[in-house]
Amino acid sequence: MPKPRGSDALSQYAKLAVDHAKDSIVVTDIHGRFEWVNNAFQQLTGYSIDEVRGKKPGEVLQGPETDPKTVNLLRDALDSRRPVRTEIYNYTKSGQGYWIELSIAPIFNEKGQHIHFMAVERDVTQRRQLEAEAEAMRATEERRKVERRLLNETSEWLYSAKSVDELLKVVERAMAVLMPESSGHLYMYANSRDTLDRAVSWGGGSGFEHFAPDDCWALRRGRAYSYGQNAVEFTCGHTDEVGAPYFCLPILAHGETIGLLHVMQSQTPCGEAQHISNRWDTAIAVSEQISLAIANVRLREELKEQSVRDQLTGLWNRRWFLETANLTMSRAVRTGTSFGLL
Repeated sequence: MPKPRGSDALSQYAKLAVDHAKDSIVVTDIHGRFEWVNNAFQQLTGYSIDEVRGKKPGEVLQGPETDPKTVNLLRDALDSRRPVRTEIYNYTKSGQGYWIELSIAPIFNEKGQHIHFMAVERDVTQRRQLEAEAEAMRATEERRKVERRLLNETSEWLYSAKSVDELLKVVERAMAVLMPESSGHLYMYANSRDTLDRAVSWGGGSGFEHFAPDDCWALRRGRAYSYGQNAVEFTCGHTDEVGAPYFCLPILAHGETIGLLHVMQSQTPCGEAQHISNRWDTAIAVSEQISLAIANVRLREELKEQSVRDQLTGLWNRRWFLETANLTMSRAVRTGTSFGLL
């Protein structure tokens, strides 16, 4: 069999190249309707030429996640018969989404008449996935940097508090900044140790004013508890947020459990499991800082109390008298008021 020569050879070699190309190649008429596709297109999309002939690519390949702005870009380019290159999200015959790098160019005959459009499509799904993963990692690292900075700032404020009341104000403000999508409460044990009382709240979440220690699985088990991440889990009796993930973190001071940090994840974005895991790490860090700060404040208050009261009688001593007298006189001078000494 003689080898083809001249234009016949060129035509045959061009057909071989197109048929064996890894990129999808599509030829449409001037109205953008399918006329011919190569093997790579059929393998990628699952459509044969008979199934798509006479239809427009948008009618067959585009779906709910296809960007409308990209569709308009392609439409404008085709209407004006100019080349265009972009990336678009398409769908296979089975409904599987994929990304392609798309190049479309008009084809003209020897007389300069527009006769076809030719599109070359390269599957870039894997590259886009890697880019999305890298972007997610960058965003996560950036969030962690912000959280670390906020945690450091929160620690400074917590350790600067002179009383438990001041510390509670810091906790309320800090939790709203550190975990803005969450709500929650900080509970403290009553003196009787038979109930926990709500000391501070943030985020507007609902919760009980008081509850018994046995109502919380974290307090019963003696360690932090995360609801919504375990194969076997039970809801605590002190929450009415049915089905929503939450954390219960005991607050310790000098080895004694003195309270509970209850954090409810009321809003969870995409990638819920990873988001909850990240928030769990943040909640653990915050609870540890609160525990250390409360222990520090209580120790400071105890030392202060010991320094101004007689240990045997419990009465105020000379140091308390001098401090109180100086403060009272300074206030009287500053405000122009009088005071009495009995």
